[in-house]
Amino acid sequence: MVRRRWSLRRWCSLLAVNVVLLIAGTELICRMMLPASAHGVHMCPEFVHDPVLGWKGQPSFRGNYPLTGSSISINGDGFRDADWGEKIARAERGKLTRVLFIGDSTTYGYEIEANCRTGEQLAWLYRKGGRDTECFNAGIAAFGPDQALLALQAVAPMIEPDVVVFRYSANDTGDAALPFCWATPAFRVYRPYFDLQGNQVLNRPVPMRFSLRMKELGFGGMRFWRLWDMVEKVADDARYRRMGIA
Repeated sequence: MVRRRWSLRRWCSLLAVNVVLLIAGTELICRMMLPASAHGVHMCPEFVHDPVLGWKGQPSFRGNYPLTGSSISINGDGFRDADWGEKIARAERGKLTRVLFIGDSTTYGYEIEANCRTGEQLAWLYRKGGRDTECFNAGIAAFGPDQALLALQAVAPMIEPDVVVFRYSANDTGDAALPFCWATPAFRVYRPYFDLQGNQVLNRPVPMRFSLRMKELGFGGMRFWRLWDMVEKVADDARYRRMGIA
């Protein structure tokens, strides 16, 4: 009996078939074990990953909140506000006082209309009193005080505010205590992390979890990538514990 010698090409073909079968089998198991999810970088669909802040609004996004139906309109700079170029030009023409609001969902106006927020109400009161003011909103839902500081540093040179209003929330302590968003425990949404001296010691730039990196490459429909998310999560937690981060 004559034995056939397999060529390198046939070995490579066999290896490729086995790899495809392995990935397909793993994907099938993942689909049986892991529920489907459209979760992005945050629980709010209008947010996208940002390497400095962790997340912010998707430029030019338009939508509505599912619970109240309130409208969402994100400007070109990634914040829920009117176009800042137009507002800056209006402030310059009228020599108006510029007030910048920084904070989390209470500033952002989660699930309410934008004209119901503190900044818009303040501007209305000023106009009613005969003193027009231009208010800018750079609040982002789930931001901690550290992210608010970074947002201020990013937008202040452009807006050049006369007054900055930071709205502190009770959960800001928890927001600053972890290098990821505690509000989404099933998913690892990373954020900048500072020590007690105000130095950014982790997540510069802020990383994106593996499944989202693959989604950007066009392979986001596979649940297989979430296994890698879980591996990264376990590795991160071990590293955080070594650093004394609970």
